[in-house]
Amino acid sequence: MIKNFFITIIIVIAVLGIYKVYKNVSSTFKNAPSKETVSTDKKSEVSSNPTILNTTYITSDNWPPKFEYTEKEFTCTPTENPVNMGANTKQVLIQNRPYCITTSSEGAAGSTYTTYTYQTTEQKTNGLTTNIKTTFVLRFVQCDNYPEPKRTECKTERESFNIDKIIGELVQRLKLM
Repeated sequence: MIKNFFITIIIVIAVLGIYKVYKNVSSTFKNAPSKETVSTDKKSEVSSNPTILNTTYITSDNWPPKFEYTEKEFTCTPTENPVNMGANTKQVLIQNRPYCITTSSEGAAGSTYTTYTYQTTEQKTNGLTTNIKTTFVLRFVQCDNYPEPKRTECKTERESFNIDKIIGELVQRLKLM
């Protein structure tokens, strides 16, 4: 009887954990764009979806991500200890453009949800500089939960997946006004 009680408690805790992650992910995408166009504010537009994730084991509730614009100066403070359990920030070049990338992950029921924030800068046609920022969540399934050959397919997909390249292509297609 005590064993059944503890099993019930474990199941309730697992369900609550999944619900918490679901709420975080769904609130992130609450006002996300459709799959047909990249939704942005009034300062820019992309006529159609330039890239599709085109993945089986890496998913996003809504793709492509929404972009935001600010007139602030571009700054990036990389994380000094990238092994920490919190957010990790790094500065990288993607298609010859500096990006500040912050990632944080949490796991739930066979998946890891990673929140990405990409920031970069763009010279507008009027000579002013604006910052471009996007935040989105990707779900990575635990490949080892699959039997072969899906396990190998999942691992191969993850190894070849390059979100930096995808975001770089999306930003290249933005038309700032």
